[in-house]
Amino acid sequence: MTSASGGARMSPSRRLAAVVFAAYRNERALDIHYRRLNHECNESLGRLPNYKPMALLAFRRRFGGLTYVALIAAAFAIAAWNIIGLIRLVAPRRRLVAPAYMVATVASNRVLIRNAIAQAPESSGAAGGVDLDRTTLIRGLGLRQRFVVIVAMLRLYRAVMGCSACRLDLGLHTRDAFDILLLACFADEADGTIIWTDDHYQRWAFILSRARCRLRVAQHGFFDDGIAFPEPFGAIDLLGVRSQRFVGMFERYFDVRASFVFGTSTDLDDLGRGPILILASSAPHIADEIALLERLRGRIDLPIAIKLHPAHRYDARREQLLALADIVCTADQRPAARLFVSWNSFMEFDYESAGIPTCSIARCGGAEQAAAQIIERLRPAA
Repeated sequence: MTSASGGARMSPSRRLAAVVFAAYRNERALDIHYRRLNHECNESLGRLPNYKPMALLAFRRRFGGLTYVALIAAAFAIAAWNIIGLIRLVAPRRRLVAPAYMVATVASNRVLIRNAIAQAPESSGAAGGVDLDRTTLIRGLGLRQRFVVIVAMLRLYRAVMGCSACRLDLGLHTRDAFDILLLACFADEADGTIIWTDDHYQRWAFILSRARCRLRVAQHGFFDDGIAFPEPFGAIDLLGVRSQRFVGMFERYFDVRASFVFGTSTDLDDLGRGPILILASSAPHIADEIALLERLRGRIDLPIAIKLHPAHRYDARREQLLALADIVCTADQRPAARLFVSWNSFMEFDYESAGIPTCSIARCGGAEQAAAQIIERLRPAA
């Protein structure tokens, strides 16, 4: 398919398909990058497609030798669902009029986006923003735009089928093609309209940066500026970061036109259990988290709370991890704690702002070293 950068010479449906196809190529590059960083994935996945490596690892444990066949079946099912799902475009139209919209990668990050909106330079302090969910996007498109989405879906799958070397990879990535095409169409028609997201460099940020809307990004976590993306990103109209040092990292990929530093609420939830240790879990590092908690059990005098990452897919070891917890937090809870622990979570910024000490397993050099540091920190004063 012709590069999305040539969009000015394309028909609307061809341009829409091209930018979404480019977004999925970048998603594949992101998966290749993280697959190489994770030794277990790199060793175990072999010739399986480049698609969500941690999820694929769990999938392989479940299906064994049938994994490849199951993935082919899944890719065909995804394509059929996307094409049949176009019937959802018959929903009645409702014209959208709002000063700003937002696209949250996970529901729990809507609060973070609203915090950034309220602290943006021209803000009046109001944390507005209409959520661009599927229903809102469908109803916001006119008849011509809906026809463009239908044709673009067919063009997208034609492009995917034309990639013999990575057809299966891209076919699996199209699992949300219907929603992504809706967003791309809406954003490209919304000339000058403000759209906020918490996404850094996945498909949402790519598409919004290449559209005619005014993209604004609220940083939600650490940023990796060493990924080799095949498709260039576009512009960020306004970037909200937690520290000025991250601006240069975003500029490795985007044309960042303006930036500001914002903070989040330091209000934490009292779980009614007194002082606790909270572990913010990350699925790729679950083995280290289990090893850490096994070393801590019976050696510290604090209840252990675990907060699973809301956007991560865990394998069977999830139950092993949770069995080591005294408290399992819900996705929207931010518990007050005596000590915050993670592999290397961006939530450290929130807890440090609240005056709570933190411990990073990664910076300690592993579970054994982190456990020793935590035990020492929590040791009663003589």
